[in-house]
Amino acid sequence: MEAHADDSEESKKDDFSKSTVTVESDGTIVYKGDLATGANGKSWTTLIDKYRVFIAGISGIGTVSMILFFVLNFIKLGANSANPTERSRIIKGLVFSGLAAAGLGAVTFIVGIFFNAL
Repeated sequence: MEAHADDSEESKKDDFSKSTVTVESDGTIVYKGDLATGANGKSWTTLIDKYRVFIAGISGIGTVSMILFFVLNFIKLGANSANPTERSRIIKGLVFSGLAAAGLGAVTFIVGIFFNAL
């Protein structure tokens, strides 16, 4: 079954026809081509090229926000150092905001490095 957005012959041409999957007699699966993106990887390149500014912007704003939450949690920790229940809750917030800042910072860094590579 095939589905196409329009009926032009140009839109029906894709690189999936160049991809093959075979099952050998011993059960080994062999594929040639790239089944996820077509034979030349054009789909991923198009997707990343289209949304890279959006990804970099959102992850950058998220990183700055998580760093702000991290600093605010340190201020709260200093203010509530005598209360063990509140201190435990604030330390948990510090851990999660620190991990989120590191993860979003990594995304921002990686997208920033490869921003012009495509």
